Amino acid sequence: MEMDLITAFLFMILAFAIGDFISTITNAFVPSLFVAAVIFLVGFWTFWPKEIAEIAGFSSPLMSLATYLILVNMGTSISVKQLIASWKTVVLALAAMAGLTAVILLIGGPIIGKEATLVASPVLAGGIMASIIMSKAAEAKGLTDLATLAALVLVAQGFVGYPLTSLALRKEGTRLIEKFRGASDEEKKKLLAVDDGSDGKAPAGSKSFVPEKFRTDSTYLLQTGILAFVAIKLAGLTNGTVPATIACLVAGVLGTELGFVDAKPVNKANSMGFITIINLVLALNGLGNATPEMLQGLVVPLLIVIVLGVTGLALVSIPVGKAFGYSPAYAIALGLNCLLGFPPNMIITNDVARALGKDKVEESYLNEAMLPNMLIAGFVTVSIGSVVLASIFAGML
Repeated sequence: MEMDLITAFLFMILAFAIGDFISTITNAFVPSLFVAAVIFLVGFWTFWPKEIAEIAGFSSPLMSLATYLILVNMGTSISVKQLIASWKTVVLALAAMAGLTAVILLIGGPIIGKEATLVASPVLAGGIMASIIMSKAAEAKGLTDLATLAALVLVAQGFVGYPLTSLALRKEGTRLIEKFRGASDEEKKKLLAVDDGSDGKAPAGSKSFVPEKFRTDSTYLLQTGILAFVAIKLAGLTNGTVPATIACLVAGVLGTELGFVDAKPVNKANSMGFITIINLVLALNGLGNATPEMLQGLVVPLLIVIVLGVTGLALVSIPVGKAFGYSPAYAIALGLNCLLGFPPNMIITNDVARALGKDKVEESYLNEAMLPNMLIAGFVTVSIGSVVLASIFAGML
């Protein structure tokens, strides 16, 4: 079937819109990315041309540009002060990611091959950006099946992470609410007043040197582009020692810390939605090379990666969490943020709090007790750790 630009664009956007709709009506139980991936596969196996992304105007340079801009944007949302204040959660999250990666590499390597574990582990430990980095690296080496594996891990991680995280948070929430209900009125007031000073988000205050009246969409994109330009050029001077992806992330962090740009400039330029769609297309476009036979051959490696990864994550999270005073259930929930990120971690925590709390006071208490650390753990693993890990492993393929 021949397809023109607008038709190709509509088909792909429809896939994401249907995914969002189903995710919303199922309260995020069915991940939107899974639905979109299924539609992409059905499309490729029926009447979609394999070049549908290019036909719709999503060229390789455009998708690379979107990757750089979103990495800079992610960096600007990192609050160094906040991460230092929440160091226990940061350490636990990174330790969980390390455990996940180590078990996959050490045990999975001899079973499914070193290259498969290098591609899959950063994706399971992170999300879309890690999948894009590893898919590009695999395709550059001619490893088409492993590029597809990266997309499959990205799609499957939610189905594992969502229910496991919900179960762990329910166990922790039950423990907390029983303690709350058994407390005196004075103790309840103290528990309700607990605030770690963090809501898991970057500070809202302006940091940019640009006067308020000149902060337009174009200015925000210009600042983001300048940071990406400097990062990529400096990374080039290292002859690949420092990947451009990591350089862009660091540039974003320094950009806000030094007062060059506000946090999340791409969002403020009203461009985040479209740039996110570009990155989603890039993450799923590799499915165009996936035949039914290839998918069948990747089922076993996919299951091995997920089982080993979750096992390694739990084995490390529990003892580290115990050392920091976290219950085993809460430690596992924090570690499982590798498979979640934002907003699923927030949605699941809110759902658990609503299910266990008998009124708004109890629901608020549970959210205040569990949500801040969940958001920080997801941010550290998905936004920072997995990008660094993927950039390193891409060079090892």
